[in-house]
Amino acid sequence: MNSKTLRHAVATGTFVALIGSLPAMGYRMIQNTTVGTVSAGYAVPCYDAGGFAHWGSSSISWYLNTAGQGSGKATAIQNAMASWTNVANADHTLTYAGTTSAGWATDSQNTVVFASGNGCTGSCLALTALTLQSGQVIVETDVTFNSSYSWQTNGTNYDTEAVAAHEFGHTLGIHHTEFTTYAPTMEALYTGTNAQTLEADDIAALQCAHTVYFAGTPLPSPPSAPTLTVVPELCYGQASFSWTSSAGANSYELEQSNFSNFSWAGPVYIGADTNFWFDGGGGTSYYRIRACNSGGCSAYGNGNKSVRYYSPCL
Repeated sequence: MNSKTLRHAVATGTFVALIGSLPAMGYRMIQNTTVGTVSAGYAVPCYDAGGFAHWGSSSISWYLNTAGQGSGKATAIQNAMASWTNVANADHTLTYAGTTSAGWATDSQNTVVFASGNGCTGSCLALTALTLQSGQVIVETDVTFNSSYSWQTNGTNYDTEAVAAHEFGHTLGIHHTEFTTYAPTMEALYTGTNAQTLEADDIAALQCAHTVYFAGTPLPSPPSAPTLTVVPELCYGQASFSWTSSAGANSYELEQSNFSNFSWAGPVYIGADTNFWFDGGGGTSYYRIRACNSGGCSAYGNGNKSVRYYSPCL
């Protein structure tokens, strides 16, 4: 696995991530066993044996520092908190406790500030710090908005509520998503007001934290591996894919590679269907499939080897 820093032209956070294969959905959780304050961590699936950052209590109070651009932002901040509080079957309640003069500091108070510096400069829009105790238990967290940008509450850039919703996701132990087919709130790139509304991927992440650390519900066993069939269609890399269903699976991951040993592979489909049509372009490509649920993913179907290749028409 390779180290990757998730900072982009208009990123909303900086977390150092070890990226492997994708989980059943795109969401990732923050894993960091450091005792103290951190703004980085491994990006791991919900079922990772090493656990992830999480709260010991489901009730979390927040304060807003109104200095700088903080004035007039209370409604946007509260709306962002409500998005996560309203996630069903997740048992996390974010409460607005009022204003404060406290800043970006380890002081047993969760605070949103608008300031320069604090590790968030340049293209960084906002940054979250987690204070962790042993066992990756979050005991405090702060969010700093980069005051080099103009923060808005009228739906124009840069939208306070959208970025706050993203950062509050980090404060709940959620890393950047690996989904790129649509824009969950926890996507690393700023997507405007789209991020105000949580997507299924974001919701599943918080439900994961509830399941693992609050509900006490054991995770299911990973499903068995499906069998993949590839049928070339027409020319130039067009092909249809189908695979057998696996008991207990709620998602399937189809990967493509230019290498028969899959030394590098990328997803072309993640979802609950058992068929897919894809135009992979010219040349030779290789495919493999696996089934996933909240307990993990199966081995790759077809012996983890190439399934079938196709070439352009002559």
